[in-house]
Amino acid sequence: AKKYLLKCAGNSNNSLAMMYLGESYRYGGWGLKKDNVIGIEWFRKASEAGNFSAMAHYANAVRYGEGKGLS
Repeated sequence: AKKYLLKCAGNSNNSLAMMYLGESYRYGGWGLKKDNVIGIEWFRKASEAGNFSAMAHYANAVRYGEGKGLS
């Protein structure tokens, strides 16, 4: 499942796959090592692709100063 998410998120503009990948990195799911910065970056990409759930995740990360270089 991890390889499929990476392929969908990386090779297309699949905002749902990007959002799930962000959650997987942020919370350490699907066998991925927990990495808040990478997770938030995927939320940003999914937000830009139009995913409303990812927009909420990303907005909260920016609001609370989480991640790297957010503003």
